[in-house]
Amino acid sequence: MTRGDISGSAEFEVTAAVVQEIHVSPVDAKIAAGTTLQFTAVALLSDGNMPDVTTQVTWTSEHEDLATISSAAPDAGRGARRRRRRRRDHCHAAWHSPRARARR
Repeated sequence: MTRGDISGSAEFEVTAAVVQEIHVSPVDAKIAAGTTLQFTAVALLSDGNMPDVTTQVTWTSEHEDLATISSAAPDAGRGARRRRRRRRDHCHAAWHSPRARARR
């Protein structure tokens, strides 16, 4: 910027936004055996944006014998309960980046 005989400048670097957190919903869902439920994953980016990343994360289930969850399109994030047991399963969404921190 120049104004008369006075000038000033500033340096800055433009970087791509990075994933800081991943939020999965619904957080505490209950489904009957033989049914399915759609889960979603939303990323919190360093620039404040929150895009839906349901089809871009890897979905896993802690207890595959109890419930499954798909990472493949078009069913990404769709969980299915296999058996009728009173045991909780935890599904996870993972973003593969060294800077990302997943949160359930």
